[in-house]
Amino acid sequence: MTNTDKVEHGLHARDYLARARARLASASPENLFYAAFELRCGIEARLQQYLEAQRETTGRIKQGWRIAKLSRRLERHFRTGDQVVRIAMREPDGRVFYELVYTPVTARLQKMGERLGSLLHAQTKCRPPTDKWWSETRQFLESVVEELEKAVRGNLLGAPLWNPRTKRVFTVSEPFPNESPQEHKAAIGRVGRRFLAQVEFLNEQTAKDSS
Repeated sequence: MTNTDKVEHGLHARDYLARARARLASASPENLFYAAFELRCGIEARLQQYLEAQRETTGRIKQGWRIAKLSRRLERHFRTGDQVVRIAMREPDGRVFYELVYTPVTARLQKMGERLGSLLHAQTKCRPPTDKWWSETRQFLESVVEELEKAVRGNLLGAPLWNPRTKRVFTVSEPFPNESPQEHKAAIGRVGRRFLAQVEFLNEQTAKDSS
């Protein structure tokens, strides 16, 4: 790579998370502060993705869409709940061909984000390398990484909407971390495909055990 090559600065929550991991992989003390910044931005970016998805669904409602009973439940959980929501998309014969998974920015992660604010300002105390503050701060940042990893695992960004007139469902989703946009589109983008939707509301441990 030459000095003239340009590297894209990704703005997805997963991009911020990746940069935070890279910072924490270094033993340099100042990288803790840079990691804190990336994590704070990652949390905000994921929340913003969900907020933008909700704005999109609100617009759809105004255009004549209505939320079915199932979608109203999902939207309530997206807004206030810490549960993982998994929608198994099944062929008419029952076989699962794809999943939509909503992974929330939990109340715990939001509180962690607020705590990160103390690391984003000039420090008023000089601490020697042996001060336990450094190891405790690193441990805290690593715990934030774990929580943010959970929040970006999913691919569902907003409540599905059902249009009773056209009999079609509108969803706001994105590829899974290990999936390309083309693969994601091919899995769920076929017009006219009929499927059954099985919805599960999972707590953190249940979601971990079933993943």
